[in-house]
Amino acid sequence: MALPNLSDYLDGLNNYSDYADYTYEDTGSAWADPAHNPKDITRILSVIIYSVSCVLGILGNGLVIAIIALKMKKSVNAVWFLNLAVADFLFNIFLPINIAYTAMSYHWIFGTVMCKLNSFLLILNMYTSVLLLTTISFDRYVSVVFPVWSQNHRSPSLAYGVCVVIWSLGIVMSCPSLVFRDTAQSRGSVICFSNFSLSRNRSYHGLALARHRTVNVTRFLAGYILPITIITFCYVAIVINLRRNRLAKSKKPFKIIVTIIVTFFLCWSPYHLLNPHRSHSSQDSQARLGIWDGVRK
Repeated sequence: MALPNLSDYLDGLNNYSDYADYTYEDTGSAWADPAHNPKDITRILSVIIYSVSCVLGILGNGLVIAIIALKMKKSVNAVWFLNLAVADFLFNIFLPINIAYTAMSYHWIFGTVMCKLNSFLLILNMYTSVLLLTTISFDRYVSVVFPVWSQNHRSPSLAYGVCVVIWSLGIVMSCPSLVFRDTAQSRGSVICFSNFSLSRNRSYHGLALARHRTVNVTRFLAGYILPITIITFCYVAIVINLRRNRLAKSKKPFKIIVTIIVTFFLCWSPYHLLNPHRSHSSQDSQARLGIWDGVRK
Protein backbone atom coordinates (compact mmCIF):
# COMPACT_ATOMS: atom_id res chain seq x y z
CA MET A 1 0.00 0.00 0.00
CA ALA A 2 1.25 3.45 -0.87
CA LEU A 3 1.67 5.98 1.87
CA PRO A 4 -0.40 9.23 1.76
CA ASN A 5 0.82 11.90 -0.61
CA LEU A 6 3.03 14.43 1.16
CA SER A 7 1.58 17.28 -0.89
CA ASP A 8 -1.70 16.88 0.97
CA TYR A 9 0.10 17.60 4.23
CA LEU A 10 1.86 20.59 2.73
CA ASP A 11 -1.44 22.05 1.53
CA GLY A 12 -2.33 22.85 5.12
CA LEU A 13 0.48 25.39 5.37
CA ASN A 14 -0.75 27.38 2.38
CA ASN A 15 -4.39 27.14 3.31
CA TYR A 16 -4.32 28.16 6.95
CA SER A 17 -1.17 29.83 8.13
CA ASP A 18 -2.52 33.27 7.09
CA TYR A 19 -6.20 32.65 7.76
CA ALA A 20 -6.84 33.07 11.45
CA ASP A 21 -9.98 35.01 12.34
CA TYR A 22 -9.66 38.49 10.91
CA THR A 23 -8.63 40.99 13.54
CA TYR A 24 -9.12 44.69 13.83
CA GLU A 25 -5.41 45.27 13.59
CA ASP A 26 -5.71 44.17 9.98
CA THR A 27 -8.05 47.04 9.18
CA GLY A 28 -5.46 49.52 10.36
CA SER A 29 -3.62 49.18 7.06
CA ALA A 30 -6.46 51.05 5.39
CA TRP A 31 -5.37 54.25 7.12
CA ALA A 32 -1.64 53.55 7.52
CA ASP A 33 0.79 56.34 6.76
CA PRO A 34 3.29 56.48 5.12
CA ALA A 35 2.28 54.55 2.00
CA HIS A 36 5.11 52.05 2.38
CA ASN A 37 3.92 50.80 5.73
CA PRO A 38 5.13 47.22 6.39
CA LYS A 39 1.49 46.13 6.75
CA ASP A 40 0.79 47.31 3.20
CA ILE A 41 3.77 45.38 1.89
CA THR A 42 2.57 42.27 3.72
CA ARG A 43 -0.91 42.78 2.29
CA ILE A 44 0.40 43.03 -1.27
CA LEU A 45 2.52 39.91 -0.83
CA SER A 46 -0.50 38.12 0.61
CA VAL A 47 -2.59 39.02 -2.42
CA ILE A 48 0.11 37.65 -4.74
CA ILE A 49 0.53 34.43 -2.75
CA TYR A 50 -3.23 33.89 -2.43
CA SER A 51 -3.73 34.52 -6.16
CA VAL A 52 -1.08 32.00 -7.17
CA SER A 53 -2.45 29.48 -4.66
CA CYS A 54 -5.97 30.03 -5.96
CA VAL A 55 -5.07 29.40 -9.61
CA LEU A 56 -2.91 26.36 -8.82
CA GLY A 57 -5.47 25.03 -6.34
CA ILE A 58 -8.41 25.26 -8.71
CA LEU A 59 -6.50 23.78 -11.66
CA GLY A 60 -4.70 21.11 -9.64
CA ASN A 61 -7.63 19.92 -7.56
CA GLY A 62 -10.00 20.21 -10.52
CA LEU A 63 -7.67 17.96 -12.53
CA VAL A 64 -7.45 15.44 -9.67
CA ILE A 65 -11.25 15.35 -9.36
CA ALA A 66 -11.68 14.86 -13.11
CA ILE A 67 -9.08 12.07 -13.33
CA ILE A 68 -10.39 10.17 -10.30
CA ALA A 69 -14.06 10.59 -11.28
CA LEU A 70 -13.68 9.79 -14.98
CA LYS A 71 -10.65 7.57 -15.45
CA MET A 72 -9.45 5.90 -12.26
CA LYS A 73 -10.80 2.67 -10.88
CA LYS A 74 -12.93 3.31 -7.79
CA SER A 75 -10.56 2.10 -5.07
CA VAL A 76 -10.35 3.00 -1.39
CA ASN A 77 -7.35 5.26 -2.01
CA ALA A 78 -9.20 6.97 -4.87
CA VAL A 79 -12.11 7.71 -2.52
CA TRP A 80 -9.78 9.26 0.08
CA PHE A 81 -7.98 11.52 -2.39
CA LEU A 82 -11.17 12.44 -4.27
CA ASN A 83 -12.65 13.80 -1.05
CA LEU A 84 -9.42 15.62 -0.20
CA ALA A 85 -9.45 17.25 -3.63
CA VAL A 86 -13.12 18.24 -3.29
CA ALA A 87 -12.47 19.84 0.13
CA ASP A 88 -9.53 21.85 -1.23
CA PHE A 89 -11.42 22.76 -4.42
CA LEU A 90 -14.34 24.21 -2.44
CA PHE A 91 -11.88 26.29 -0.46
CA ASN A 92 -10.08 27.58 -3.55
CA ILE A 93 -13.20 28.66 -5.45
CA PHE A 94 -14.00 31.03 -2.55
CA LEU A 95 -10.42 32.23 -2.24
CA PRO A 96 -10.95 35.14 -4.71
CA ILE A 97 -13.26 36.70 -2.11
CA ASN A 98 -10.44 36.68 0.43
CA ILE A 99 -8.08 38.05 -2.20
CA ALA A 100 -10.43 40.95 -2.90
CA TYR A 101 -10.90 41.56 0.84
CA THR A 102 -7.14 41.73 1.35
CA ALA A 103 -6.54 43.85 -1.76
CA MET A 104 -9.16 46.38 -0.61
CA SER A 105 -7.33 46.93 2.68
CA TYR A 106 -9.70 44.58 4.50
CA HIS A 107 -12.91 46.30 3.44
CA TRP A 108 -15.67 43.67 3.19
CA ILE A 109 -18.16 44.38 0.38
CA PHE A 110 -19.79 40.96 0.08
CA GLY A 111 -22.39 41.15 2.85
CA THR A 112 -22.96 39.30 6.09
CA VAL A 113 -24.14 36.05 4.48
CA MET A 114 -20.95 35.69 2.44
CA CYS A 115 -18.89 36.61 5.52
CA LYS A 116 -20.44 33.66 7.34
CA LEU A 117 -20.27 31.27 4.38
CA ASN A 118 -16.67 32.14 3.53
CA SER A 119 -15.46 31.45 7.07
CA PHE A 120 -17.62 28.31 7.25
CA LEU A 121 -15.98 26.84 4.14
CA LEU A 122 -12.53 27.72 5.46
CA ILE A 123 -13.06 25.86 8.73
CA LEU A 124 -14.87 23.03 6.93
CA ASN A 125 -11.84 22.59 4.69
CA MET A 126 -9.59 22.47 7.75
CA TYR A 127 -11.63 19.82 9.54
CA THR A 128 -12.34 17.62 6.53
CA SER A 129 -8.71 17.73 5.33
CA VAL A 130 -7.27 16.90 8.74
CA LEU A 131 -9.84 14.18 9.44
CA LEU A 132 -9.26 12.64 6.01
CA LEU A 133 -5.48 12.65 6.50
CA THR A 134 -6.00 11.01 9.89
CA THR A 135 -8.29 8.43 8.33
CA ILE A 136 -5.73 7.69 5.61
CA SER A 137 -3.09 7.12 8.29
CA PHE A 138 -5.41 4.78 10.18
CA ASP A 139 -6.22 2.96 6.94
CA ARG A 140 -2.49 2.41 6.31
CA TYR A 141 -2.14 1.14 9.87
CA VAL A 142 -4.98 -1.37 9.48
CA SER A 143 -3.65 -2.53 6.10
CA VAL A 144 -0.19 -3.27 7.52
CA VAL A 145 -1.00 -4.51 11.03
CA PHE A 146 -4.24 -6.36 10.21
CA PRO A 147 -3.82 -7.41 6.56
CA VAL A 148 -6.34 -10.27 6.64
CA TRP A 149 -9.13 -8.15 8.14
CA SER A 150 -8.26 -5.34 5.75
CA GLN A 151 -8.44 -7.62 2.72
CA ASN A 152 -11.85 -8.93 3.74
CA HIS A 153 -13.51 -5.69 4.86
CA ARG A 154 -11.69 -2.78 3.19
CA SER A 155 -13.89 -1.61 0.32
CA PRO A 156 -14.81 1.57 -1.58
CA SER A 157 -18.35 1.47 -0.18
CA LEU A 158 -16.98 1.49 3.39
CA ALA A 159 -14.65 4.34 2.46
CA TYR A 160 -17.58 6.35 1.08
CA GLY A 161 -19.47 5.73 4.32
CA VAL A 162 -16.51 6.97 6.37
CA CYS A 163 -16.27 10.08 4.17
CA VAL A 164 -19.96 10.83 4.78
CA VAL A 165 -19.27 10.71 8.53
CA ILE A 166 -16.19 12.94 8.12
CA TRP A 167 -18.08 15.56 6.10
CA SER A 168 -20.96 15.48 8.59
CA LEU A 169 -18.58 16.03 11.51
CA GLY A 170 -16.82 18.79 9.60
CA ILE A 171 -20.11 20.58 8.89
CA VAL A 172 -21.27 20.35 12.51
CA MET A 173 -17.92 21.56 13.88
CA SER A 174 -17.81 24.43 11.37
CA CYS A 175 -21.27 25.75 12.30
CA PRO A 176 -19.94 28.31 14.84
CA SER A 177 -18.78 30.32 11.82
CA LEU A 178 -22.37 30.53 10.58
CA VAL A 179 -23.50 31.69 14.01
CA PHE A 180 -20.76 34.06 15.12
CA ARG A 181 -19.30 35.61 11.97
CA ASP A 182 -20.65 39.11 11.43
CA THR A 183 -19.98 42.38 9.65
CA ALA A 184 -19.67 45.84 11.17
CA GLN A 185 -18.76 49.32 10.06
CA SER A 186 -15.68 50.87 11.63
CA ARG A 187 -13.62 53.89 10.56
CA GLY A 188 -15.31 54.04 7.19
CA SER A 189 -14.74 50.37 6.31
CA VAL A 190 -16.85 47.26 6.67
CA ILE A 191 -15.10 44.42 8.45
CA CYS A 192 -15.85 40.69 8.63
CA PHE A 193 -15.15 39.46 12.14
CA SER A 194 -16.20 36.98 14.84
CA ASN A 195 -18.92 38.50 17.02
CA PHE A 196 -18.98 35.95 19.82
CA SER A 197 -21.22 38.11 21.99
CA LEU A 198 -23.99 38.21 19.34
CA SER A 199 -24.56 41.68 20.72
CA ARG A 200 -23.11 45.20 20.72
CA ASN A 201 -23.34 45.43 24.50
CA ARG A 202 -20.08 45.52 26.45
CA SER A 203 -21.71 43.57 29.30
CA TYR A 204 -21.61 40.47 27.08
CA HIS A 205 -17.82 40.63 26.78
CA GLY A 206 -17.28 37.85 29.35
CA LEU A 207 -19.72 35.52 27.57
CA ALA A 208 -18.10 36.30 24.23
CA LEU A 209 -14.66 35.49 25.59
CA ALA A 210 -15.93 32.16 26.99
CA ARG A 211 -17.47 31.23 23.64
CA HIS A 212 -14.31 32.26 21.81
CA ARG A 213 -12.13 30.12 24.05
CA THR A 214 -14.50 27.17 23.65
CA VAL A 215 -14.30 27.37 19.87
CA ASN A 216 -10.49 27.69 19.96
CA VAL A 217 -10.04 24.80 22.39
CA THR A 218 -12.34 22.60 20.29
CA ARG A 219 -10.41 23.40 17.11
CA PHE A 220 -7.11 22.80 18.88
CA LEU A 221 -8.12 19.42 20.29
CA ALA A 222 -10.21 18.09 17.38
CA GLY A 223 -8.21 19.66 14.58
CA TYR A 224 -4.68 19.22 15.91
CA ILE A 225 -3.99 17.25 19.10
CA LEU A 226 -6.24 14.26 18.36
CA PRO A 227 -5.23 13.93 14.67
CA ILE A 228 -1.48 14.24 15.29
CA THR A 229 -1.74 11.71 18.15
CA ILE A 230 -3.55 9.19 15.94
CA ILE A 231 -1.25 9.79 12.96
CA THR A 232 1.88 9.39 15.10
CA PHE A 233 0.52 6.23 16.75
CA CYS A 234 -0.42 4.69 13.38
CA TYR A 235 2.95 5.27 11.73
CA VAL A 236 4.96 4.26 14.78
CA ALA A 237 2.95 1.02 14.87
CA ILE A 238 3.59 0.53 11.15
CA VAL A 239 7.34 0.96 11.67
CA ILE A 240 7.35 -1.50 14.56
CA ASN A 241 5.36 -4.04 12.55
CA LEU A 242 7.59 -3.74 9.50
CA ARG A 243 10.73 -4.19 11.59
CA ARG A 244 9.29 -7.06 13.59
CA ASN A 245 8.28 -8.96 10.46
CA ARG A 246 11.34 -7.77 8.51
CA LEU A 247 9.15 -6.57 5.66
CA ALA A 248 11.10 -3.40 4.98
CA LYS A 249 14.10 -4.00 2.72
CA SER A 250 15.40 -0.46 3.09
CA LYS A 251 15.13 2.56 5.38
CA LYS A 252 13.12 4.54 2.81
CA PRO A 253 9.67 3.69 4.29
CA PHE A 254 10.82 4.85 7.73
CA LYS A 255 12.18 8.11 6.35
CA ILE A 256 8.89 8.76 4.54
CA ILE A 257 6.90 8.08 7.70
CA VAL A 258 9.06 10.43 9.78
CA THR A 259 8.76 13.08 7.06
CA ILE A 260 4.96 12.78 7.07
CA ILE A 261 4.70 13.22 10.84
CA VAL A 262 7.15 16.13 10.95
CA THR A 263 5.50 17.84 7.96
CA PHE A 264 2.06 17.57 9.51
CA PHE A 265 3.40 19.02 12.77
CA LEU A 266 5.19 21.92 11.07
CA CYS A 267 2.29 22.80 8.77
CA TRP A 268 -0.46 22.88 11.36
CA SER A 269 1.39 24.04 14.49
CA PRO A 270 1.56 27.76 13.50
CA TYR A 271 -2.19 28.00 12.93
CA HIS A 272 -3.27 26.25 16.12
CA LEU A 273 -0.60 27.70 18.38
CA LEU A 274 -0.88 31.30 17.16
CA ASN A 275 -4.66 31.43 16.75
CA PRO A 276 -5.40 31.78 20.51
CA HIS A 277 -2.99 34.74 20.68
CA ARG A 278 -4.61 36.36 17.65
CA SER A 279 -8.05 35.72 19.12
CA HIS A 280 -7.09 37.48 22.35
CA SER A 281 -5.72 40.41 20.34
CA SER A 282 -8.96 40.54 18.37
CA GLN A 283 -11.02 40.82 21.56
CA ASP A 284 -8.81 43.65 22.82
CA SER A 285 -9.11 45.45 19.48
CA GLN A 286 -12.89 45.15 19.51
CA ALA A 287 -13.01 46.82 22.91
CA ARG A 288 -10.63 49.62 21.83
CA LEU A 289 -12.66 50.41 18.70
CA GLY A 290 -15.95 50.47 20.57
CA ILE A 291 -17.40 47.39 18.89
CA TRP A 292 -18.86 46.19 22.17
CA ASP A 293 -20.35 49.61 22.89
CA GLY A 294 -22.14 49.66 19.56
CA VAL A 295 -21.22 50.36 15.97
CA ARG A 296 -23.46 50.86 12.99
CA LYS A 297 -23.54 48.27 10.26
